[in-house]
Amino acid sequence: MRWKCGVLRCVAAARASAYRPRVRNRPLPARSTAWARQGQGVARALSAMFALSQGGIVLAGAPLALLSGALGWRGAFLGASAATVADGLLWWRFAADAPPGRPPPAGRRESLAESLRGQFAVWRTPGLARILALHSVGYAAMATLLALWAGPYLHDVHGLGTAGRGWALLLLGLAVPLGQLAMPPLAERIGARRAVELGAVASALPLLALALWPGAPLGAALGLLALLCFASAFPVLLVAEGRALFPEALAGRGVTTVNLAQVLGSALLPLLVGAAVGRAVGGGGGYGAGLALLGAALLAGLAGYRLLPGARPPQYSRSR
Repeated sequence: MRWKCGVLRCVAAARASAYRPRVRNRPLPARSTAWARQGQGVARALSAMFALSQGGIVLAGAPLALLSGALGWRGAFLGASAATVADGLLWWRFAADAPPGRPPPAGRRESLAESLRGQFAVWRTPGLARILALHSVGYAAMATLLALWAGPYLHDVHGLGTAGRGWALLLLGLAVPLGQLAMPPLAERIGARRAVELGAVASALPLLALALWPGAPLGAALGLLALLCFASAFPVLLVAEGRALFPEALAGRGVTTVNLAQVLGSALLPLLVGAAVGRAVGGGGGYGAGLALLGAALLAGLAGYRLLPGARPPQYSRSR
């Protein structure tokens, strides 16, 4: 039954948090910036969109546990599938390429050679590598823990049952969108780069603390996990910084490339953590190895962000 609950959590979380739909010929993060001013307006638009997209993570906690208990895991699967279909129909009906009163951007079909030249232009953009280095692990570390390992960790180490794990995961899931909404104001106050670095450090430290403190009481463990989920919102600022690197003609390709790093990291990190947990001896030791690996991945990504050459980071002025 535990593997079925894990699959259900992955489906529910992926449905909203990993689902980055495309609005016609542009990915949604790139097209959503058409509604925003440059600078802090872009960051706020992206933070609101990403916060709303975390609905799957919130639903994957206690609501999913209640639904699975009432309908069984097959019924929960059907419910998640129906919600996904409803999402697709809503996007098809209401999504637009441009704000009301503004004509959609003109476009034309490109040849394969033109598409390849455009992608090569994206890869040559100064400052892209440093963003990809951190973005590939920034969200993936939190998603790996919350979607795959937090439930088993709370059960095996702290003895929480199905209902207790559901409410704990609901609390952790709520911390994610709250952090995403808090990041742009923080960037306005201390600067985008400092906010990114602070978020990365505040995400890595709880993981390393739990790895070194296997006997942490439940309250302390939940507090550290909640801090991780809240601080892991800093990739919103990385997407805004990445969008600022590209002219309008390359915006779709550029933001897609930035998000591709997140997708690849979210696919690779669970495999690495699973291997680390499996090789460690004992349940607590296994979780400690996985937590340490996630923390080390974040610190390695932060080192790349700080040390690789890059363009000037965006400056966000305070809202008036």
